Amino acid sequence: MTDPHAGEAGELSAALDDVDLDSPSTTKFAEFEYVLATLIQLPRHQVYAVAVDRAAELASQVQSVPANHAVLLAVVVKDADQLAAVQEATKRYLSSGGVPAALVLVRRSAGGWASSWLAMQADKEEYAGQVTELAGHLSLRVERVEAQPARKWPGRSLRATDQPLVIDDRTRRMLRGAVASRSAVMLVGPPGTGKTQLVGEVIDDVAKEPERYGMTMAHDYLVVTPDESWSARELVGGETVDDNSKLRFSPGYVLEAIAEDRWLVLDEANRADLDRIFSALFTWLTGNTVIVGRVSGDPKSSPIFLGWADGPKSEVIGAELLRSDTADNGQGAVHYLAGKEWRMFGTYNAVDAQRVFRFGLALGRRFAHVPIEMPSTEGFSQALRNRLSALPTPLEDPVQTELISVLQRLYRAHVGLSGVEMGPAALLSIPEYLDAKDLATSPTELRQRIAEAYLMGMGTWLATLDDESLARMQETLRQADVLGDQWDWIETKLGGLR
Repeated sequence: MTDPHAGEAGELSAALDDVDLDSPSTTKFAEFEYVLATLIQLPRHQVYAVAVDRAAELASQVQSVPANHAVLLAVVVKDADQLAAVQEATKRYLSSGGVPAALVLVRRSAGGWASSWLAMQADKEEYAGQVTELAGHLSLRVERVEAQPARKWPGRSLRATDQPLVIDDRTRRMLRGAVASRSAVMLVGPPGTGKTQLVGEVIDDVAKEPERYGMTMAHDYLVVTPDESWSARELVGGETVDDNSKLRFSPGYVLEAIAEDRWLVLDEANRADLDRIFSALFTWLTGNTVIVGRVSGDPKSSPIFLGWADGPKSEVIGAELLRSDTADNGQGAVHYLAGKEWRMFGTYNAVDAQRVFRFGLALGRRFAHVPIEMPSTEGFSQALRNRLSALPTPLEDPVQTELISVLQRLYRAHVGLSGVEMGPAALLSIPEYLDAKDLATSPTELRQRIAEAYLMGMGTWLATLDDESLARMQETLRQADVLGDQWDWIETKLGGLR
């Protein structure tokens, strides 16, 4: 009897046959992902494919999975001897809370590809229909994988807390408009105001409702922290010596993010001299195409262009020329094309700008600048209540009431220091230092514990204040209903922090 689903399986195998698995391009699976998504009527961007030689490679590969929106991960196993190990690694990934479902495919000895294993997280019933349909198309059984919350898969989150940042509606509207209309967005404000967390919240918000930003899909991200040693090589790319001891172009973070279709986040951007290292990005950010280098050290080798794609997704054309084992006669070209929905974010510490680097006007025009100011006292109080409500072990009412009163007064003292402001992040972390299981309720010990947490979070900032600013802080903090004599203890420690 003819298998009624052989056609679908054959179509999937044929689409995978057309993929150059050794290509460095991260868009090489586009057609295969489209065919797989069509089989189960999922949006194209909810299917993501990776290829591995060995099971050990899976951990690094899945870090590029756009976890905000991917539903199905397709793992292509190039070495059939590794099939069992890769299936087990994929199972661990699902149990860690990765994508809801995964399909493993392996190369047949006679040619073509076979779908060998299909699984989904046991608690993701909302996707059971699509996964069951895929199982029917490929004649596979669906394995249910139980979640193991304690297991952590490699990766980095921009969000320091599960509690949304408390900022005013107008600032959120400005940020949403900037992301919707500009390719480069810079969040500017004092340290501790939640700029990095806010970038993470925007990325999450786009994943949930991309249409609010004029977009069509969610986007993964790459986070880097520049420093003063950076040159254009780190940000854009430049020549490096390859395995054959020859000069070869090595992409920088901007090109890497475009190749992986991930947004780029420059955290604490002004720790590098961006006016010096942006080089060709000045022109590129105005919507133009620029040349950023050549494939090799030969001045006649193929050029590498940075430009913009016509559609929402980023892509790389001619990436195979960057491989050290690919001959280049200078007749080709590599094109890095940022999608219309590609974004670059930066966070800019306005206080530390006195000691590191400032933006020049020319570069500043390339970014939409969104000021992230110190929250109002009401906003701080709301954020504090949110933190307290999220504590694993709640504080007793008298302790919580006293803590709120002290921290509110501390914050008002901070807000009063114009020009050297420090945001509320360190103050909002103080409740987590107070272990409710081992906290005496006496006012004296409570003040001691608050002073300890305050010194750990704010001591280096206090130590940099001039005498006038420190005296103004002292007027408030030495009061009996704030820190009282614990301020004297803090002062004795500041010398060691300077």
